[in-house]
Amino acid sequence: MNKLKRIISLAFIIAFALSQFECIKAESVEADMTDAKNAETVVASEEVKKEEVKAETVAGCQTHEDAIKELEEALKNKIESVNTKNEDYMLRLNKVANVEENQDPNKYVAHYQLSFTILDKDKTFEEIDMMSLAGAISDLLIDKKVDKMRINEEKDIDLVNTLTGTPEADYKHAISEMIIEGIKKSLKLNDETKLGDMHTKESGIRISKAACEDKEAFIWLRIPFRNAIVNEIKDKIEAQDITVNKNAEVNWKDGVKIKDSVANKQGYQGHIDHATVTDESARDTKTVGEKSGKIKLKFTDDTELTLENQKLIVKEDKKAEENNNTKPSDKEKDNTQDNNKKPDTKEKEAMPERKDKENNRNHRNDRYDRYNKDKKNESNEKNTKLSKNDKVDKKETKREAKQDYGILAPAQALRLVQHRDLPEGEKGEAIRELIARGVLSGVSDTEFKGKLAINRAMLAQVLMTISKDKSVGLIDYEDIKGDEWYADAMTWALTHGIYKGYPDKTLKATQKITRQEFASVIYNFIKEHKINMPKVKNFNYKDQDKIASWALDQVKYMDELGLVNGESQDNYNATSTYTREDLALSIYKIIRFIESK
Repeated sequence: MNKLKRIISLAFIIAFALSQFECIKAESVEADMTDAKNAETVVASEEVKKEEVKAETVAGCQTHEDAIKELEEALKNKIESVNTKNEDYMLRLNKVANVEENQDPNKYVAHYQLSFTILDKDKTFEEIDMMSLAGAISDLLIDKKVDKMRINEEKDIDLVNTLTGTPEADYKHAISEMIIEGIKKSLKLNDETKLGDMHTKESGIRISKAACEDKEAFIWLRIPFRNAIVNEIKDKIEAQDITVNKNAEVNWKDGVKIKDSVANKQGYQGHIDHATVTDESARDTKTVGEKSGKIKLKFTDDTELTLENQKLIVKEDKKAEENNNTKPSDKEKDNTQDNNKKPDTKEKEAMPERKDKENNRNHRNDRYDRYNKDKKNESNEKNTKLSKNDKVDKKETKREAKQDYGILAPAQALRLVQHRDLPEGEKGEAIRELIARGVLSGVSDTEFKGKLAINRAMLAQVLMTISKDKSVGLIDYEDIKGDEWYADAMTWALTHGIYKGYPDKTLKATQKITRQEFASVIYNFIKEHKINMPKVKNFNYKDQDKIASWALDQVKYMDELGLVNGESQDNYNATSTYTREDLALSIYKIIRFIESK
């Protein structure tokens, strides 16, 4: 019995202990659950805070696109402050490409061009300042539109950190020094480098600002260094007399002449053609007489030149001038007879020629309008019957009927050929003849450099030079602005189907031309002028399978005519460049064929 009681008591003790343990465990679990809930609340609270911070960051951060637009707009407002003209140089800032479409940081694609026109060639680069450009960048930095600057392909300069501690008023001086030193380093200039020695060199500056998505919004400024046109041309030109009829309009470009001693007339004529020429002496053609004055040329780089002692000679018409030489008693009779006479036929026939010469000196848009008027005049003249008694005119018409294929190449020598590097044989003969006739020019008075490759612009200029019809249309291409020396020639080539533009609306005028491209262009040229030359050889080259399919027919035809032959007897080498001496030989063959007819 006692043993049983002990067992029952032990069971109660164990049961009580177990109950207490479950209670403690429940309290522990409850506490753990409470802690977990508290932890979840804390985590959730932290996440909310993070999202709020993130939202605030996104709301205050600029997108890359917005940063680009803001930077460009800010720069546009600074353009006028960057433009500079002093005794040493001129700066002109112009947009040349879409900023939004050229944001690859690994490529140097210019968005703006900062033309550096050299006025004082003896000034050293170290002596100049770039305060106007530096001032614009300083303002952009202060306005928080930019934070970095790069000179050419050098490392970025962190303007914010670099200028820490520098008063804002001194920013532009410090940035100007950075630009000067950066350009000197990247172009490997020394302290004695003169501005004149920097002609044809180019530099660049990139200004940027950090945007969202770890990107930078930036603008590249291309900086070409070029001698002022006025410095190159001032000793090459002179004033010449202009003779016009009473009440006629005056083309003041006719008052500018390239000196006879100048070799490369074509290049300088291009500067004159694109210049604005105005009379500074308020002369008119209302009264007859000789009027001296001065004219001013403003070139495409904004430099100016004044020519003194330019004469404007205003005359009556031809018949009135002849009457001035007759006796007083005969004048009244002649005047009465002249009033009843029809305009002289020869004078009428000379009008289109004079107009064409005038057109060649005008801007291509003006020439386009005048050319259309001339075409109407020519059409009217064709419908006018010649007088039966006008035997002289008939003879001249027959003489003009001789086939010249619309090619203009003077037979007589116009220049003295002094070039010392002309090759022997037919290439040397071709070069010598074309230089003498004024069709080609050397790179200097004594060097021709026949082995140099030609580009599309040079070929267009030569073909336009030997063509009588120099009319141009209105052509819109991305890389022709109108102030380039080759603008008219390239536009002319497009107008007449000699050239075709590229799909991206460019002409690539400065691109070197290959043998197959040259053959294609010459093919278009002789077809345009209806020149039918005999075949002189068969087309057979080992590498003819490498000729582009679009050029094969033209290449074959030009080779068979002997105009554009292969680089060697066995291989055509379609993608090799065409040289200046090769060009001379091809052009001279065309001219000789025409002169032999």
